[in-house]
Amino acid sequence: MPQLVGLNFYEAIQVLQAAGIYIPLPVYAFTPSSISVQWVKSTYAPGTVVAQSIPYGDPATAGEDITLTVSLFPFGSTIDMPPDWRQRV
Repeated sequence: MPQLVGLNFYEAIQVLQAAGIYIPLPVYAFTPSSISVQWVKSTYAPGTVVAQSIPYGDPATAGEDITLTVSLFPFGSTIDMPPDWRQRV
Protein backbone atom coordinates (compact mmCIF):
# COMPACT_ATOMS: atom_id res chain seq x y z
CA MET A 1 0.00 0.00 0.00
CA PRO A 2 1.40 3.39 -0.95
CA GLN A 3 1.67 6.28 1.52
CA LEU A 4 -1.44 8.45 1.10
CA VAL A 5 -1.38 10.53 4.29
CA GLY A 6 -0.58 14.14 3.46
CA LEU A 7 -1.88 13.95 -0.13
CA ASN A 8 -5.12 15.61 -1.14
CA PHE A 9 -7.97 13.24 -1.95
CA TYR A 10 -7.55 13.43 -5.73
CA GLU A 11 -3.80 12.83 -5.54
CA ALA A 12 -4.45 9.81 -3.31
CA ILE A 13 -6.91 8.36 -5.84
CA GLN A 14 -4.37 8.86 -8.65
CA VAL A 15 -1.68 7.07 -6.61
CA LEU A 16 -4.05 4.16 -5.93
CA GLN A 17 -4.96 3.96 -9.63
CA ALA A 18 -1.30 4.00 -10.69
CA ALA A 19 -0.57 1.20 -8.19
CA GLY A 20 -3.45 -0.87 -9.63
CA ILE A 21 -5.28 -0.95 -6.29
CA TYR A 22 -8.21 1.30 -7.19
CA ILE A 23 -10.16 0.56 -10.34
CA PRO A 24 -12.66 3.32 -11.19
CA LEU A 25 -16.18 2.20 -11.96
CA PRO A 26 -18.26 3.56 -14.83
CA VAL A 27 -21.16 5.76 -13.73
CA TYR A 28 -23.68 3.23 -15.03
CA ALA A 29 -22.24 0.37 -12.92
CA PHE A 30 -24.46 1.23 -9.92
CA THR A 31 -22.10 -0.65 -7.61
CA PRO A 32 -20.32 0.77 -4.59
CA SER A 33 -16.79 2.03 -4.92
CA SER A 34 -13.98 0.25 -3.10
CA ILE A 35 -12.99 3.64 -1.66
CA SER A 36 -14.95 5.12 1.21
CA VAL A 37 -14.35 8.45 2.88
CA GLN A 38 -14.59 9.35 6.54
CA TRP A 39 -14.57 13.07 7.31
CA VAL A 40 -12.81 14.46 10.38
CA LYS A 41 -11.85 17.82 11.81
CA SER A 42 -8.08 18.10 11.70
CA THR A 43 -5.12 20.44 11.58
CA TYR A 44 -4.40 19.28 8.02
CA ALA A 45 -5.51 21.41 5.08
CA PRO A 46 -9.09 20.72 3.95
CA GLY A 47 -9.37 17.73 1.62
CA THR A 48 -6.10 16.18 2.84
CA VAL A 49 -5.89 12.47 3.65
CA VAL A 50 -5.08 12.22 7.37
CA ALA A 51 -5.32 8.42 7.73
CA GLN A 52 -5.71 5.30 5.62
CA SER A 53 -7.27 1.97 6.61
CA ILE A 54 -4.46 -0.13 5.11
CA PRO A 55 -1.09 0.97 6.53
CA TYR A 56 1.72 2.12 4.28
CA GLY A 57 3.78 -0.85 3.10
CA ASP A 58 1.12 -3.50 3.79
CA PRO A 59 -0.05 -5.59 0.84
CA ALA A 60 -3.20 -4.42 -0.94
CA THR A 61 -5.05 -5.98 -3.87
CA ALA A 62 -7.06 -4.51 -6.72
CA GLY A 63 -10.58 -3.63 -5.63
CA GLU A 64 -9.86 -4.07 -1.92
CA ASP A 65 -12.02 -1.91 0.36
CA ILE A 66 -10.08 1.11 1.56
CA THR A 67 -11.22 3.89 3.88
CA LEU A 68 -9.54 7.26 3.55
CA THR A 69 -9.94 9.66 6.46
CA VAL A 70 -10.06 13.16 4.98
CA SER A 71 -9.86 16.56 6.64
CA LEU A 72 -13.17 18.46 6.59
CA PHE A 73 -13.77 21.45 4.36
CA PRO A 74 -14.95 24.66 6.00
CA PHE A 75 -18.70 24.98 6.44
CA GLY A 76 -20.45 26.03 3.27
CA SER A 77 -17.67 25.08 0.87
CA THR A 78 -18.17 22.66 -1.99
CA ILE A 79 -15.95 20.29 -3.93
CA ASP A 80 -16.45 18.30 -7.10
CA MET A 81 -16.95 14.60 -6.48
CA PRO A 82 -16.29 11.80 -8.96
CA PRO A 83 -19.53 9.89 -9.59
CA ASP A 84 -18.29 6.73 -7.86
CA TRP A 85 -17.15 8.51 -4.67
CA ARG A 86 -19.24 7.44 -1.70
CA GLN A 87 -19.10 8.78 1.80
CA ARG A 88 -19.67 6.40 4.68
CA VAL A 89 -20.26 7.93 8.07
